[in-house]
Amino acid sequence: MRALCAKIAEYVGVSPDNIVAGNGSTQLIYLVARTLKPARPAVVIPTFSEITNGLVLTGAAPHPVMLQEHEGFTISAAVLEAALQNGPDAIFLGRPNSPTGDLLDLDPLIGLIRECERRCCWCVLDEAFIDFAGEKQSAVRLAARSKRTIILRSMTKMFAIPGIRLGYLVAHKEVVNRFRDAIEPWSVSSLAEQIGIKCLDEAADFVRHSIAFTYSEREFMVGAIAQIKGFRPFRSAANFLMFRVDEHRPHQFGDNCRVAGLAVRDLSKLPGAGPGLYRISIRSGTTMSAC
Repeated sequence: MRALCAKIAEYVGVSPDNIVAGNGSTQLIYLVARTLKPARPAVVIPTFSEITNGLVLTGAAPHPVMLQEHEGFTISAAVLEAALQNGPDAIFLGRPNSPTGDLLDLDPLIGLIRECERRCCWCVLDEAFIDFAGEKQSAVRLAARSKRTIILRSMTKMFAIPGIRLGYLVAHKEVVNRFRDAIEPWSVSSLAEQIGIKCLDEAADFVRHSIAFTYSEREFMVGAIAQIKGFRPFRSAANFLMFRVDEHRPHQFGDNCRVAGLAVRDLSKLPGAGPGLYRISIRSGTTMSAC
């Protein structure tokens, strides 16, 4: 995987010594959990459920850091400061967060990283969707210098290759060595490696076009949904939107969409979310017309 790691390193602007490639970012979440074995992890929720699943599998009992709907599910410096006061030895959060789409800015993130270093607390950032916000928003270069920061990235989102299962981890080289010793052998197939290299060879124009398209369509969708009575969209920096629907009965909106042949993510059972919250992908300006 040396060629793939070298290509990823070139793409994100770090050294190959800072990279671990894996079978999608989910494998790397579980790798981080079982390698670090945090005793008092905190997880900002709602977020990708496999983060908590991976931690629970190690015997940990993650402390939920609840985002508030009346605050737009925003991850703020105040929320993170309060979470650290509980003395976690690791904190996990998404940038942009899934399913909310919220993106913690770099300035408060730098403060979080410094505070985690001071407290000997791991700062683990799920950046699976960061490509849609632009590479300048990524914290990979911060992670390459910090011995307490770990970035999880995915290639399956931006490049639309979910079945290939390809992701990578960025961290200080000393931390990377721990993960390389712990990861399963042959985690990336030769086919996945070649596809990953090819995607990165063509990334510049493709990513630029995809960011512009996603931004335009996302703004259209936010505006359109906001005008529908009983609907409230939440601002997103990713290729999806979360919104609330005032429903007369549970799952009504999701059921209606399925009848119309449209797939939506019902978030009623996701910890930190609840009934009436849904997530949709950004596709075209007419995506929601049938709902």
